[in-house]
Amino acid sequence: MSELCVLYTYTLHSEDPHNTRWKYAELPDNAYFETLDEVRTEVIDLLEDTDETSPNSKRRIQIERITTLPATKESLLTLINWGLEPIIIDYEVVEIMG
Repeated sequence: MSELCVLYTYTLHSEDPHNTRWKYAELPDNAYFETLDEVRTEVIDLLEDTDETSPNSKRRIQIERITTLPATKESLLTLINWGLEPIIIDYEVVEIMG
């Protein structure tokens, strides 16, 4: 049996505890990472760029750890046909930056 897949990503921080983060999520380019260090580096760069272009911006970005079903033909078809939400089995905000 295949192993669970753990990925990291980031998004703007939301205080809403009922936020349905994955219900309508799309797959943006280059927004998913294999390690926490990789996504942390990307967020730091993004925040530095934001500081340069909008010095008064108070954007907070959350780093998320996602655990999905194992990579199988069935889970890939689910991803393609129904999006991310059905294959996510665990989701956690691991850090908030900004």
